[in-house]
Amino acid sequence: MHIVEPIAPIFDEVTKSNWWTYRHYTEEEIANIQNLLQTRQKDLTLTSNLYENLTYLYRTLGLHPHPCLNTIPKPNPPLKPVEQPKDPNASMKVDPKSNKSPLKGKKAEEELIVEHAPPFLVKNSKIDIVLLKLLNFCWSHSKTNALILIKNEFEDDIENNLIQIISNPSFLVNKLSIEWNFPINMQLYVTILNNPNIEYLSLRSNEIDDEKLAVLCETLQTNTTLRFLELCDNKITKEGIEKLKNTLIS
Repeated sequence: MHIVEPIAPIFDEVTKSNWWTYRHYTEEEIANIQNLLQTRQKDLTLTSNLYENLTYLYRTLGLHPHPCLNTIPKPNPPLKPVEQPKDPNASMKVDPKSNKSPLKGKKAEEELIVEHAPPFLVKNSKIDIVLLKLLNFCWSHSKTNALILIKNEFEDDIENNLIQIISNPSFLVNKLSIEWNFPINMQLYVTILNNPNIEYLSLRSNEIDDEKLAVLCETLQTNTTLRFLELCDNKITKEGIEKLKNTLIS
């Protein structure tokens, strides 16, 4: 019988203060967090709910949860099954090019139900290294595929770590919005497109000018996975818009 030893908190913040505060962590503290996540991974109980997982991990570490976790949104209701055709054999039809076996009856209906987890939103609050570490650790356990960051006042090291995480193809995010986080280093931000999972990208309200847009256009020339790009409320001129248009249609 395997006996799981209790996980001792690394920090005692919960007993010393009443709420979360932004602070800088030492290299030793960051290494201790990383070590706990790696060595006790099998002992951590994670669900498919990203917000619940992050709150649980914060409390396991002995930290107050980040303010973005104060309110856990309810998952979006699943889509209703599409009405089945009257043809009794219709549910057994498959694409001849597909290797999937045909589905019958109730199983075919269940396959049509798609659950949509709420996006992960951090708005009007700073992001620290702990949130990034925990987010990267438990993202794959959840059904969340959208990340929205608004007015976060990134410090350089946090911004670099964030982009490094997001640009990794193993980070399964489909929709990404980084808004009101100017000024942005476009040379850094274009590496986001190294992640082929990203199909929707919003960089609105980031004071992007024609010079920064030119850097983005260069990367877009070789990108084949992005389907939607939002750049409104920036400092792009008509000439910049024309350059973007020519890039997209070339």
